[in-house]
Amino acid sequence: MAISKDKIIYDGVIDKGLVQPFNETKKKYILFAGRLEDAKGCKELIKAFNIYAKKSGLYDLLIAGVGNKKYIEECKILMDNEIQNRVHFLGAVSHEEVFRLMYDASIYVVPSRNEGFGFVTAEAMFNGTIVIGKNTGGTKEQFNNAYDLTGEDIAFRYNTDEQLPQKLLECENLQKKHYMQLAIKGQQVVCELYDIATQSKKICDFLMHLNNQRKFND
Repeated sequence: MAISKDKIIYDGVIDKGLVQPFNETKKKYILFAGRLEDAKGCKELIKAFNIYAKKSGLYDLLIAGVGNKKYIEECKILMDNEIQNRVHFLGAVSHEEVFRLMYDASIYVVPSRNEGFGFVTAEAMFNGTIVIGKNTGGTKEQFNNAYDLTGEDIAFRYNTDEQLPQKLLECENLQKKHYMQLAIKGQQVVCELYDIATQSKKICDFLMHLNNQRKFND
């Protein structure tokens, strides 16, 4: 009997015992947190925010993370004059502070060109914030996992950078009840798929399964 050696077990990202009730007093800002570099799509997000703001978008943009001085200056150059006071570079922030920012944020954006697993996507959903993400790589995979579990898209996907401003507006204009429903489903998905204790047990169980199969074949 052949030993089945392949199984997908995702990283444990969160402790579902620490999940907080949905924040009904969300603040009017869009959040990005991560390294400020081309691969993470920060410039594309700022370009999209320029268009979003001109189309009566009401939220500010908070950018948490570090990057080299030249890259940050290049990002700032992309901002139209009328939105410069609406884009806030927060610099380095602690993990605890990122979680607080996620909990208060109205929208979290993952504009990475080809994210791996993407811890921040799961973390933002865990904190009850709707995610807008580029439909590629690990971000797409997480969105697909959520769809498979719930039967609907609980996040906003976009395929091209030109689509991002409209996705920002669509998310901003969600009715509060609909927003809450999607956000709470997001929390439930993450708690089911990416809980640290659950994923650790899955690894142990699979190792025991392999060991038992090996003994059987011996």
